[in-house]
Amino acid sequence: MSVYYVTFGVKYADEPHPVNEIITNRAVVAIEAPSEEFARRVAFHHFDQYWSQLLPEEEGRQYAAKWGCYTAAHVFGQSIVWAGDTDTMLNLISTTQTVPREGATS
Repeated sequence: MSVYYVTFGVKYADEPHPVNEIITNRAVVAIEAPSEEFARRVAFHHFDQYWSQLLPEEEGRQYAAKWGCYTAAHVFGQSIVWAGDTDTMLNLISTTQTVPREGATS
């Protein structure tokens, strides 16, 4: 799977985005998709016509760094995870934790 970045226009610096107010002109959304065409369809599915560009991963990272953008969401197929800091949300859950099971004895 490849990652593509959706950007949003300067229009959203001064007015709320119609899909989610977390999106501003400094937001990008990462889309994990098998192809650019699929990523474009996903962008239209989630954001209708309210987005600007679809960039390949490296170009998207450079764009975000240049303009001081934050990742507003990650999209996996048709699922979208909204967050101001999705990196925190996407960290793996520790597999060393133990969870007590009902009826189990220690």
